[in-house]
Amino acid sequence: MWEINDELLSDQEKLLEALKENDNELKQLRSEMEGIQKSQHELFSKKAEELKPIIEFWKGKYFFTHPTIQYRSRKGPILDLNKDKGLLYVYDYDNAIVSVFNTYNMKEEKQEPFWRFFGYCDFDNVMTGLLYVKELQVNLIDGYTKSIEEEREKLERYL
Repeated sequence: MWEINDELLSDQEKLLEALKENDNELKQLRSEMEGIQKSQHELFSKKAEELKPIIEFWKGKYFFTHPTIQYRSRKGPILDLNKDKGLLYVYDYDNAIVSVFNTYNMKEEKQEPFWRFFGYCDFDNVMTGLLYVKELQVNLIDGYTKSIEEEREKLERYL
């Protein structure tokens, strides 16, 4: 990699050589990044297919949640959140696409193809959100059990 400095700027031939070499390196790095993003998409799709029975059972009955993102969705697993832009990313299993919701107006929905989404998402958040569907039912049962116990104790205090 060449750093552009005053010496290079004074020699047009060397500058052009440096720019071409840097451009070749950029092309190689971009290609490598695209390969990684493609592998991420493939892994996501494979895991989503494995989780299909859970997603289909849960969808429409209960909310999907994410362990680190404080939103919920009936559409599908929550994948990621861009707080700066106010965008929530949800997996739309039926259409195999990412639904993008404006967090200030959740009725405002757009679709994002996976090839674009994996170019900027936080892959850890995405996989955490997808795999969290395995825990949703047990977590909800535990939550209800705890709430019932607490409410029963309050009730018994006043009997």
